[in-house]
Amino acid sequence: MKNSLLTSVTLIVIFFLNNSFKVASDNYFQIGSKNWKLESAEITNESYDNKSKFEIDFISGTSKLSDAQTFIYISLTSANTYKVADGIYTISKKSLSDREPYRFNGSIFINNKEVKIVDGTFSVEMNESFSVHMIFKLANGDILNGNYNGKYSSFDRSKNYN
Repeated sequence: MKNSLLTSVTLIVIFFLNNSFKVASDNYFQIGSKNWKLESAEITNESYDNKSKFEIDFISGTSKLSDAQTFIYISLTSANTYKVADGIYTISKKSLSDREPYRFNGSIFINNKEVKIVDGTFSVEMNESFSVHMIFKLANGDILNGNYNGKYSSFDRSKNYN
């Protein structure tokens, strides 16, 4: 509980500092002293009936997910089924069907090697661009922090079975 609160407070501080000093080259993630540039982002709506489900991929080294070897994968539930809502999202260990809004799980892939995200938060703001600030604890104990501010590709795979 204490670690989750510390992670949340840290993310909020990073969010406000980064919003104050945004520049075009802020699209990156960092683990330790190693940095990766984020080239693009994809948001896929996979909601069904009344259940929110979105996937966000932050892509490094190429602009297409299908060509990527290094990327951040996030599966989240939003406050609705039609768009990713602005707000702060926290990690969830629950299955998708049991997740409340503003919860996520995910992984980082570096050279196609997966490491699960086990704790952390990220913030989303969608105005003229897609702005995300993230801080995650990984299964191997590393801390990932990063930012993305820019355009994104959008895919709609939502289904309505009613």
